[in-house]
Amino acid sequence: NMESKGVFYLEGDTVDMVTNIKNVGNADITSSIAVQGTLRVGTSNFWTDNTMLDSLLAGIDMTVTFPNAAILSVADRYTYVVNTVNNQDLNPSNNENTVEVNVVACKDDTVNYAYGTGPADGAILWNGGQGNEGGGVYIEPAVYPTIVEAIDVFIADVDQMPGSDGFSVTLHDANGLPGLTLDSISIAAANVVEGAWTRIPLTTPITINSGGFYVGWYQGGANVGLGTEGVFPISKRAYEILSGQWAPYRQLTVADPLLGVHTTATCPLVGIENGVETNISVEANPNPSKGLTMIRFEIPALGDASLTVSNMFGQTIFTEVQRNLAAGAHEVKFDTQDLASGVYFINLTFGDEKVTQKLVVNR
Repeated sequence: NMESKGVFYLEGDTVDMVTNIKNVGNADITSSIAVQGTLRVGTSNFWTDNTMLDSLLAGIDMTVTFPNAAILSVADRYTYVVNTVNNQDLNPSNNENTVEVNVVACKDDTVNYAYGTGPADGAILWNGGQGNEGGGVYIEPAVYPTIVEAIDVFIADVDQMPGSDGFSVTLHDANGLPGLTLDSISIAAANVVEGAWTRIPLTTPITINSGGFYVGWYQGGANVGLGTEGVFPISKRAYEILSGQWAPYRQLTVADPLLGVHTTATCPLVGIENGVETNISVEANPNPSKGLTMIRFEIPALGDASLTVSNMFGQTIFTEVQRNLAAGAHEVKFDTQDLASGVYFINLTFGDEKVTQKLVVNR
């Protein structure tokens, strides 16, 4: 998105990776500009691609689509990084930008959305907050229609002591900042759980057919705080609420409120397991790996099992087929010593069933 703010996609989505490059100087760039895009999980590259711009006039921006789409085959929190290199650039310090990309699983027709996982390493806590101070987030779901069933909130243990004030949570449409209040639920002090996620059902489930929505949290006193997480990447979708007015959170670039939603939706029949429950499983240990790793898999009956390992471009780098295997657990040794650092995929096929497990190689 043009705002470079956090986005959600479904596990299994194939996404065209796009960036916008602008010449903010007062001189035309007449030499080629190298543009690189990378999706990272932690420090490991999941997808990377390169393209070129021949030139770029002063003050002009250009939208660029990378040649290869990204197949978001594993649910995780990714960092999308774009950087440029040009020999006429006088200020290379502004040549990189990052966006949080959350890939969420749709399983049993449920999807959970949040920009952080917890535990909290900070809190939104305004002195004297009495019902009109708090924090919020903006969420655009990855699938429509989405039915919001509950609000998830992580209350920080702000004083490390028993006892808390109550709070309320709200859901708003996107027609304003925030828009129309769709629901509001109050939680009494006696029911507040600190240091953990709490799921708060809506009064009535709300259907979202397009666009996004706002989720708000309002403190009921000075002894309750909304947990925040300062783990990179940061969504930049956070808001602070003071005297009932919403504004971009003052720590927008360094922390995310631990506030999200639990939803139901029709899961599309896409992804590494084709949306079907399987009776087979595969895992690797150690994972991440620096050398030899053991691939352990289970099958439910006598038959042939095929194991492959592929890189992030879909290229197969390892194949092993074992025939007439008995039902149960089996192991295969796999040496990652000669592999570059990054994300790989272990694929197990048994009859019509297939599962995939992510393998991270760290050097």
